[in-house]
Amino acid sequence: MQDPPQFVIIHTIMKEHTTDMTNGDTVRHLILFALPSLIGNVFQQIYNIADSIIVGRFVGSVALAAVGSTGSVAFLFFALCNGIGSGGGIIASQFYGARDDKRVKSAIVNTAEMQGTG
Repeated sequence: MQDPPQFVIIHTIMKEHTTDMTNGDTVRHLILFALPSLIGNVFQQIYNIADSIIVGRFVGSVALAAVGSTGSVAFLFFALCNGIGSGGGIIASQFYGARDDKRVKSAIVNTAEMQGTG
Protein backbone atom coordinates (compact mmCIF):
# COMPACT_ATOMS: atom_id res chain seq x y z
CA MET A 1 0.00 0.00 0.00
CA GLN A 2 1.35 3.40 -1.00
CA ASP A 3 1.69 6.22 1.54
CA PRO A 4 -0.67 9.20 1.15
CA PRO A 5 0.95 12.37 -0.27
CA GLN A 6 1.25 14.12 3.12
CA PHE A 7 3.36 11.21 4.42
CA VAL A 8 5.74 11.51 1.47
CA ILE A 9 6.12 15.26 2.04
CA ILE A 10 6.67 14.84 5.79
CA HIS A 11 9.17 12.02 5.24
CA THR A 12 11.15 14.19 2.81
CA ILE A 13 11.17 17.12 5.22
CA MET A 14 12.17 14.87 8.14
CA LYS A 15 15.13 13.43 6.27
CA GLU A 16 16.38 16.87 5.18
CA HIS A 17 15.99 18.64 8.53
CA THR A 18 16.54 15.97 11.17
CA THR A 19 18.85 16.62 14.10
CA ASP A 20 19.68 13.64 16.27
CA MET A 21 19.31 15.14 19.75
CA THR A 22 20.27 11.85 21.40
CA ASN A 23 23.94 12.36 20.53
CA GLY A 24 26.20 15.31 21.30
CA ASP A 25 25.97 18.26 23.70
CA THR A 26 22.58 18.13 25.43
CA VAL A 27 22.58 21.77 26.56
CA ARG A 28 23.35 22.99 23.04
CA HIS A 29 20.56 20.86 21.57
CA LEU A 30 18.06 22.14 24.14
CA ILE A 31 18.99 25.78 23.57
CA LEU A 32 18.74 25.44 19.79
CA PHE A 33 15.44 23.59 20.19
CA ALA A 34 13.94 26.24 22.50
CA LEU A 35 15.23 29.29 20.63
CA PRO A 36 12.49 29.47 17.93
CA SER A 37 9.77 29.24 20.59
CA LEU A 38 11.44 31.94 22.66
CA ILE A 39 11.75 34.25 19.66
CA GLY A 40 8.10 33.61 18.77
CA ASN A 41 7.01 34.52 22.31
CA VAL A 42 9.04 37.75 22.21
CA PHE A 43 7.42 38.78 18.92
CA GLN A 44 3.98 37.91 20.32
CA GLN A 45 4.60 40.20 23.29
CA ILE A 46 5.81 43.00 21.01
CA TYR A 47 2.64 42.61 18.94
CA ASN A 48 0.44 42.74 22.06
CA ILE A 49 2.20 45.87 23.34
CA ALA A 50 1.94 47.62 19.97
CA ASP A 51 -1.72 46.61 19.66
CA SER A 52 -2.51 48.02 23.08
CA ILE A 53 -0.67 51.28 22.39
CA ILE A 54 -2.33 51.83 19.01
CA VAL A 55 -5.84 50.92 20.18
CA GLY A 56 -5.52 52.89 23.43
CA ARG A 57 -4.18 55.99 21.74
CA PHE A 58 -6.26 56.12 18.55
CA VAL A 59 -9.50 54.24 19.28
CA GLY A 60 -10.24 54.77 22.97
CA SER A 61 -10.51 53.19 26.36
CA VAL A 62 -13.57 51.02 25.58
CA ALA A 63 -11.78 49.47 22.59
CA LEU A 64 -8.66 48.97 24.71
CA ALA A 65 -10.77 47.12 27.28
CA ALA A 66 -12.17 44.92 24.48
CA VAL A 67 -8.67 44.12 23.26
CA GLY A 68 -7.59 43.31 26.81
CA SER A 69 -10.55 41.03 27.40
CA THR A 70 -9.88 39.00 24.27
CA GLY A 71 -6.28 38.40 25.30
CA SER A 72 -7.38 35.60 27.61
CA VAL A 73 -9.26 33.85 24.80
CA ALA A 74 -6.23 34.10 22.51
CA PHE A 75 -3.99 32.77 25.30
CA LEU A 76 -6.38 29.84 25.85
CA PHE A 77 -6.23 28.95 22.15
CA PHE A 78 -2.43 29.27 22.14
CA ALA A 79 -2.12 27.13 25.29
CA LEU A 80 -4.36 24.39 23.86
CA CYS A 81 -2.41 24.24 20.59
CA ASN A 82 0.87 24.30 22.49
CA GLY A 83 -0.27 21.46 24.77
CA ILE A 84 -1.49 19.32 21.88
CA GLY A 85 1.74 19.98 19.99
CA SER A 86 3.88 19.12 23.01
CA GLY A 87 1.98 15.90 23.64
CA GLY A 88 2.25 14.95 19.98
CA GLY A 89 5.95 15.76 20.08
CA ILE A 90 6.44 13.38 23.00
CA ILE A 91 4.69 10.58 21.14
CA ALA A 92 6.57 11.29 17.90
CA SER A 93 9.91 11.41 19.71
CA GLN A 94 9.25 8.05 21.36
CA PHE A 95 8.57 6.52 17.95
CA TYR A 96 11.64 8.28 16.56
CA GLY A 97 13.76 6.79 19.34
CA ALA A 98 12.37 3.39 18.47
CA ARG A 99 13.35 4.06 14.82
CA ASP A 100 9.71 3.55 13.72
CA ASP A 101 9.44 6.09 10.88
CA LYS A 102 5.92 5.08 9.89
CA ARG A 103 4.53 5.77 13.37
CA VAL A 104 6.53 9.02 13.59
CA LYS A 105 4.79 10.22 10.43
CA SER A 106 1.44 9.12 11.76
CA ALA A 107 1.97 10.91 15.09
CA ILE A 108 2.95 14.16 13.33
CA VAL A 109 0.00 14.08 10.95
CA ASN A 110 -2.45 13.22 13.75
CA THR A 111 -1.10 16.01 15.94
CA ALA A 112 -1.45 18.52 13.10
CA GLU A 113 -5.04 17.36 12.50
CA MET A 114 -5.88 17.69 16.19
CA GLN A 115 -4.55 21.25 16.15
CA GLY A 116 -6.64 22.04 13.10
CA THR A 117 -3.59 22.71 10.95
CA GLY A 118 -3.54 19.42 9.06
